[in-house]
Amino acid sequence: MRIMSLILALVVSIAALAQGQNGPGASPEVKLDAAMRQEVIEGAIKHLNDHYVFPEIAKKMEAALRERMQRKEYDNITSASAFASALTAQLQEVSHDKHLRVFFTGNGNPLLGASHERGDRERYRLLASKRNFSFEKVERLSGNIGYLDLRGFEDPELAGETATAAMTFLANTDALIVDLRQNGGGDPAMVAFLSSYLFDQRTHLNDLYDRPANRTEEFWTKESVPGKRFGGDKPVYVLTSKRTFSGAEEFTYNLKNLKRATIIGEVTGGGAHPVAPHRINDSFMIGVPFARAINPITKTNWEGTGVTPDIAAPAAHALKIAHIAALKSVQAKINDPRLTDQLKNIIETVQRELDEIKSPAAAQSTATPPAAQEIALPGTPAGKTLGEFLKAFNSGKADALRRFHQEHGGDAANADQDMNFYNNSGGLKLHSITRSTDTEIEVLAQRKKDNSWISFSIEVEARAPHAIANIRARPTTAPSATPANKTSSSVTPAEKTDAPAAKGKKLSEAEMISELESSLDKQSAADQFSGAVLIAREGRPFFKKAYGLADKNTKAPNRTDTKFNLGSMNKMFTAVAIAQLAEQGKLSFDDKVGKHLPDYLNKAVAEKVTIHHLLTHTSGLGSYWNAKFEQKKDSIRTVADYLSLFADEAPRFEPGARFDYSNSGFIVLGAIIEKVSGQSYYDYVREHIYKPAGMSNTDCYESTQKIANLAMGYTTGNEESSAPGPRHENTGTRPNRGGPAGGGYSTVEDLLKFSLALREHKLLSRKSTELITTGKVKMGSGAYGYGFGDLTVNGQRFFGHNGGAPGIAAELRIFPASGYTIAVMGNYDPPAVLPVVRKITEMITNN
Repeated sequence: MRIMSLILALVVSIAALAQGQNGPGASPEVKLDAAMRQEVIEGAIKHLNDHYVFPEIAKKMEAALRERMQRKEYDNITSASAFASALTAQLQEVSHDKHLRVFFTGNGNPLLGASHERGDRERYRLLASKRNFSFEKVERLSGNIGYLDLRGFEDPELAGETATAAMTFLANTDALIVDLRQNGGGDPAMVAFLSSYLFDQRTHLNDLYDRPANRTEEFWTKESVPGKRFGGDKPVYVLTSKRTFSGAEEFTYNLKNLKRATIIGEVTGGGAHPVAPHRINDSFMIGVPFARAINPITKTNWEGTGVTPDIAAPAAHALKIAHIAALKSVQAKINDPRLTDQLKNIIETVQRELDEIKSPAAAQSTATPPAAQEIALPGTPAGKTLGEFLKAFNSGKADALRRFHQEHGGDAANADQDMNFYNNSGGLKLHSITRSTDTEIEVLAQRKKDNSWISFSIEVEARAPHAIANIRARPTTAPSATPANKTSSSVTPAEKTDAPAAKGKKLSEAEMISELESSLDKQSAADQFSGAVLIAREGRPFFKKAYGLADKNTKAPNRTDTKFNLGSMNKMFTAVAIAQLAEQGKLSFDDKVGKHLPDYLNKAVAEKVTIHHLLTHTSGLGSYWNAKFEQKKDSIRTVADYLSLFADEAPRFEPGARFDYSNSGFIVLGAIIEKVSGQSYYDYVREHIYKPAGMSNTDCYESTQKIANLAMGYTTGNEESSAPGPRHENTGTRPNRGGPAGGGYSTVEDLLKFSLALREHKLLSRKSTELITTGKVKMGSGAYGYGFGDLTVNGQRFFGHNGGAPGIAAELRIFPASGYTIAVMGNYDPPAVLPVVRKITEMITNN
């Protein structure tokens, strides 16, 4: 692909043309006549139709140009450079392709004229050598951190010797910073050549599909390189800016998706289409993108979107931030106290330098305003992150939340869920800190919209830059009367667990029904609640009513036998299944994962994680809601499909160290059930749980199945505005089929049958039932057992589980002493059921 190599290496040389259209050596400005304008437009159209990477878009550009010609929009343009600028803007308006440009070159440009088209590589080599083939600076920063300032990726046949010298110099540094903030792109062959120094094994980097040739060229790292490799284990950081473009974006995008580098800086320019020059006449040429990049991991590229950094920062701050991150990464691996102290001093020095270059405005924008939190948060990494989250969250702005997640190593798409939470909560007001370490903080907070209480926590990674590891929000009970600035040292778990709900007068069943009906009628009329509610005592329902629509398209109403999505409530069924197999002696709660799943991919999980850890969310496994899930969720049908999303991942902390809610853990439990029982998970729970309990309307249905009386979920999530959007179907967030961790369907009537089967010991013995429903580890204001929450309100204990996701909300509360059962299921966002459950709980615990 020699034409690609030559042209992509010219990015630096034609920068002047891109800025002012008249490059060095170009002829003076000329005046155009109608014939010249016609010739240029027809020539551009021909080259676009012959070569542009997307033929259908080429036709749209042709149509747009011809329409403008018919409207005589060009008749008054007599300046050649102005004409080139106008054509460029109009073509980019249709294509959104920043590589596509029309140039006025005149008759004398040495790079884009006839001499280059004849292959005058020696002249090009001489010009490129004058800029040292775009290697601007190679340096060893303090702390033995390597630094490469690269301004372009030039043809390795010409620049290879310089590249080898630079990478050999950097080979002995402990971490590497590659600065591409002023890099406009270049030759993909040089991208592959430099990348080869950063990997120990041959690695597939990128593919380029060439439309005119109708072929795809693969780019891999080289098996051998001249000089010494930097290696595949030491940290690499890539700096980006809005000016980072084309081949520089490919280098960044490749390393990011291969998880070989941390990207720091700004979102890049967004140009992924290699370009070739085509001369229209003696004074004009057009650069036509003729190929497109196809990343072997994402199967797409960065065209039009740019590459999003792992750590978002102003370009001017990126080098200092990367230097600090590199130093801390090196420091974490050193056991020599003397070297550790040296690095500590260097880090402090660089941090001061970073603080100095930050403007007051920037410092103010990252500070946490007291009004956003109302209590003092600690200066720990977790405390600072919580403060920054609250500032973004309480702003009610989707772009602020996207920036927050980008700057803290997360997925900007999480802002969509945050906005859904904001729309329903109205923001958060902090009450007190209930737990705080360097890497975790948990606070008690109130939702501003309805003053309900939640336990909110953030966990960050121990290593700088302390990316977010987990964010959790759970409903909880009101605190005892305590000062608003109370800290973790004075709020005890028992104090929270025993905290009473609002007290009221004792009500008869008739009074409870009347009060609840009045409340639900109002909420339903205001479109705040849609679902079914059941309250029973000693197995006898005395309130059972449905509200809203199961399907807004067909206007089908919700009924008390409507099947709603369970969310996470399937975990109860999974826990019962495990306990049944334990009663049969087929497994033990102390068994390691590897005993039953010897081929489990991650050895640390197989050898350290027990069934007890999985059941109590103390395994260190996270959730399978990752990039793989987004790619495969529509085809998930089996437990194995879920397992493939995360089974290669190691625990995020030592198993047993703490409670950390884990959907992945219950998928592993489902796989163990299949292995031990010899049945699929779905067949097992149908035969051994649903059938003996009489739950005829409960199962994990596939999205393609036609199921009668099934409620569609509706969410108000709106990423563009702080105001709730119109309710829309939640099909975009649900997998094809639920599983051991959640996503099945049931009815409030079937949930009552499940509660009765548990209490009457139709599913498990009395001893096993008590075992799984009794708390084992602290969870917010209560405790978590084996697949069941264990909490106390107004001195009355209940166990059960809830479930929630966009358009999904459900909860089961079983009060063993008083005999009450509450089952509430809805097809709106989770906050919709909370006032209902809270009100019912208040009424029955006051009796």
